[in-house]
Amino acid sequence: SPPKVITFDELMAAAKNLTDLTLAHEIAVNANFCIKHEDFPQNSFAGTVKQIVHKAFWDHLESELNEDPPEYEHAIKLFEEIKEILLSFLTPGANRIQNQICEVLDTDLIRQQAEHNAVDIHGLANYIINTMGKLCAPIRDNDIKQLKATDNIVELLRQIFHVLDLMKVDMANYTIQNLRPYLQRNLVDYERTKFQEILEETPS
Repeated sequence: SPPKVITFDELMAAAKNLTDLTLAHEIAVNANFCIKHEDFPQNSFAGTVKQIVHKAFWDHLESELNEDPPEYEHAIKLFEEIKEILLSFLTPGANRIQNQICEVLDTDLIRQQAEHNAVDIHGLANYIINTMGKLCAPIRDNDIKQLKATDNIVELLRQIFHVLDLMKVDMANYTIQNLRPYLQRNLVDYERTKFQEILEETPS
């Protein structure tokens, strides 16, 4: 019989199941498995390109904030992104801090303030840092202290995103740590189910 044609979506579904299976097995059997924050080597082509692009972005932001009156649109987009990241760290039921984050980092309100040149950008940054301090793992306490000691607003925003990236990794590893006992107890059943899904997604 002619070979069965597999669609791209079917191929990706099978690959995802295989990836899930491999990852689950690694988490369950390797107590040292964790996610690490890695970046491109600075002397690599990708690292050089990233540096150039990032420098251009932050230089542009600085020039906007130094205008008279300041132009806040790019900064507002950063605050919107920061808000979404902070919200992603919250556990279910953390309604009070969720409402506070949404209220303080309300981009519609910030835009209205920008129209009247009344944005307290340092105040917003300080609120973000204090909130990060409440949500981060103890290992990030020193990073938070360094943020509080940074005066230049553009450098501060850049460093805030760097620390948020580290916090994402911390959160992922915390999730892995909590997931490991469950996977260890249910690994055989999980692997059997995933293997069956792979067989169903892969043409015979």
